[in-house]
Amino acid sequence: MAISLIAIVVFTMYITIFLNLQQEVNDNLRYNADNIIRSIRYVPPTQAQTTPPTRESDGDDNHSAPTYKGDDGRLVRENNRFIVSNAFYILIDTKGVVTESSLVYSNTNLPDLSVLKPVLEGQTLYKDLKVDDTAMRIYSAPVRLEGGRILGMVQVGENLEPHKQQLNTILLIAGSVSLVGLALAVAAAMILTRRALIPVKLSMERQREFVADASHELRTPLALIRANAEVALRSKNKNSEQNVELLEDIRKETDYLSRLVTDLLTLARSDMEKAELKPEPVELVRLGRSLTREMQPLAEARKLELEFDSGDKSEIWVMGESVRLRQLLLILLDNAIKYTPSGRVDLSVTLDKSHHAIIKVTDTGVGIPEDKVDKIFERFYRVDKSRTRREGGFGLGLSIARWIVQIHNGSIHATSKVGQGSVFSVSLPTRMPHKI
Repeated sequence: MAISLIAIVVFTMYITIFLNLQQEVNDNLRYNADNIIRSIRYVPPTQAQTTPPTRESDGDDNHSAPTYKGDDGRLVRENNRFIVSNAFYILIDTKGVVTESSLVYSNTNLPDLSVLKPVLEGQTLYKDLKVDDTAMRIYSAPVRLEGGRILGMVQVGENLEPHKQQLNTILLIAGSVSLVGLALAVAAAMILTRRALIPVKLSMERQREFVADASHELRTPLALIRANAEVALRSKNKNSEQNVELLEDIRKETDYLSRLVTDLLTLARSDMEKAELKPEPVELVRLGRSLTREMQPLAEARKLELEFDSGDKSEIWVMGESVRLRQLLLILLDNAIKYTPSGRVDLSVTLDKSHHAIIKVTDTGVGIPEDKVDKIFERFYRVDKSRTRREGGFGLGLSIARWIVQIHNGSIHATSKVGQGSVFSVSLPTRMPHKI
């Protein structure tokens, strides 16, 4: 049963990697196609006959590109701003004629005109093709005028070979290592696969530190899983009370691993160049009051007072992503409750003189040494490692909190005194810029 449980965990992780990779490729293709479509304009044949070709700048010194205004009525690109280096694109008019292409492959089966008819009817399609013996995923979408008229089709393709190589590597490792090595390899492969999708050049030193810390954090629960599984396998009575306890320990450790991998994936997203937020109005007073009620049982279990205050403000609105802002408050409240053995925890939401929303979480807990306050937002950093492990933490929560604040164009800092408690303060603009 123990082996079956581990096999299920490994299989689930593998399927998760596969689905994440597939979704990431699809999202990238759709994102690139949308950007290319936004850079297209259409010159009718009548205008094309009377207007000679000209070359203009798009007003951006770093992205100046030609504008062609005499194309016999075909689709043209206003600028090269949205050309993507890790993919190719093809523009096709309604007659199936290629008007522009960044294609470097010599294969004659591109563009894929078999999808032209359904795309011109308004459909968007994904299709896998072999291009010069290279597996590619092709996304086809209609090019529309503002009035809805479809003028042609754009096809964007991305190489699938690197993603297939990642999956093949996972299978090879999984088939050649022990139970501990198997679980560690899959978890590490998940992290590395996600990081392989990040279009940011990280320094080698930072990568080594991250992988070393992740491996260290994974080692303890994996060792416990292995030890408990071996004891259960040696037992003659498979249904004994001892085996039930061992399997329960295995379940707890797999839960621990699952939460760790979730946090690691969140941090992997934080390393991406762009933060794809979907801003919406979020009311912080209502959110803070709701989370205070939600965390009340946890505080009462530790005999702590938990209070919320918004001063004289009944509503404080910001533009942001409600799920992320909720996660931010939960991290700060959970940390405060965990590291406050007695006393109280207070959450407040107010406005400062510059009309920034100020979120404060104050506790009367153990506090943080002055020389370590600046390090607590680093990944895997823990002031008291034994206590953090005992409380079920990884040293990742505050790193995630800082990332959430940064993508909302805010700031976060902490003040603390050992034995007296800590104050975590977050400042968020009440009016978000157009570009996050």
